[in-house]
Amino acid sequence: MTRVERLMVVLFETRYIEGVSSGYGSSPIQLGFVLSTLHFMHALRWTLGSVTTFVVIGFIALVVFGNGFRRSWGASDNSALNVGLTVAVMLALVASIFLPPHQLVLHSVAVVVVALLGSSLWMFRESAFVGTFGVIYCALWFAYYHQALAVVR
Repeated sequence: MTRVERLMVVLFETRYIEGVSSGYGSSPIQLGFVLSTLHFMHALRWTLGSVTTFVVIGFIALVVFGNGFRRSWGASDNSALNVGLTVAVMLALVASIFLPPHQLVLHSVAVVVVALLGSSLWMFRESAFVGTFGVIYCALWFAYYHQALAVVR
């Protein structure tokens, strides 16, 4: 179990004990809900982290090989600003997934994901597959965001 997972378990247990001492949440059903939420959040972390990591690696490989191909035809390379900004956004997504106790990171990336959702909806005009993938990713990230905020509070 990683350090972040142990922290999440401690936070869940603290919320459960606080609820029991105040008269709320004393049923074993709520403890089961807390544990199932932890498993759901863990599954979302692995899914979103894996997908984002593969997309980052694929994007960097595409830029490197694509720039070589573009140069062979006499065209200029892709803008370093566009490439750097895209990689920075993807790394921020990965950071929000693997650093859930940090509310500032979660809220900052939530703004980025809203922009990503808007651009995914805009992409439906060009490619329904890419737009659908983006919307599904954003929906999963917001489910993770909701769970992560419940743990932190």
